[in-house]
Amino acid sequence: MVMITEQGSGAPSLRPVRMLAPYLWPKGHPGLKARIVLALVCMLLAIAATTAFPLFMGWITNQLARKPPETIAALTTLALIGGYVLARVMMQAFGQLRDGIFANVQYHALREVAVATFAHVHTLSLRFHLERKTGGLSRVIERGTKGIDTLLSFATFNIFPTLFQLLLFSAVMLVKLDLAITL
Repeated sequence: MVMITEQGSGAPSLRPVRMLAPYLWPKGHPGLKARIVLALVCMLLAIAATTAFPLFMGWITNQLARKPPETIAALTTLALIGGYVLARVMMQAFGQLRDGIFANVQYHALREVAVATFAHVHTLSLRFHLERKTGGLSRVIERGTKGIDTLLSFATFNIFPTLFQLLLFSAVMLVKLDLAITL
């Protein structure tokens, strides 16, 4: 994967993400904005389910470690196993729902960028078109839109949620365990 860097430094740049941010919150499109909010809610619910299922596994282990297995303890263990399975299913379901809801926003952003690029190519001088291979421009534009698609998906639903999960898991570990284990 190629990282875009600022001029003169080797550090990755957030400039492409900042340039695409207006496409993620399009003006005059309340339906797309609602989809973005709904996709973020689904993402947060998926993260909550991801955080819950290890806790269920710990509770199940604690229930099974008790000596005399009573009927109530067995029912509690089965309920916890059901909660664990439900958390796993919900994690996957909310992730898929998020992708489906966000698809319209993503395709709208790709379409807007592609149209703006296409319009820019048509404003270039005749000399540019005569001296260069303009037939290859459509292929370059297509590759650029695919790159934008990857960047939007990766940044919105992988990088930022992973950082949020890291903070959430660290908080859970701090509450449940010791500071030395959390670090």
